[in-house]
Amino acid sequence: KYMTVDGNALFSYVLRKRIFGFLILAVLSTTYLGMAVCVGAAAWYGMSAGAFFAALLIRYGVRGIILALAAVFPQYLVYVPVLTALLGWCQGLYRGIYRRAVDFEKDRGYAWRKLGQLAGILAAGAAGCALEAYVNPYVLLGYLKVF
Repeated sequence: KYMTVDGNALFSYVLRKRIFGFLILAVLSTTYLGMAVCVGAAAWYGMSAGAFFAALLIRYGVRGIILALAAVFPQYLVYVPVLTALLGWCQGLYRGIYRRAVDFEKDRGYAWRKLGQLAGILAAGAAGCALEAYVNPYVLLGYLKVF
């Protein structure tokens, strides 16, 4: 309730953590186990969110759900579509490489298109990091004052 947040330090920390995770997922999707990695990542994110909401619901009741929503607002308005797009991108890349969905002889620009798409996804992820670092602390502190 009574703390202040250094937005710049939080932004650099969150950006490092999120972008590193996104890049690891992107690189692992180029391996033969890429589809398993995508499914595992989706399951992990889903179970993590479920455990987070369940723990707050058990501990605080309905106020805990509102606290959880305040804790993830507004950055999850960006993170959920970014993660969905990233998982779709990883699946498309995996299928292009291993399921021969793309003829690399004819489609020379495929790799550049995929890199451009990844850059867009990472830029949107960075925007989510900015929301998490600069906007969310005020939303969360505002809610904690009335909690």
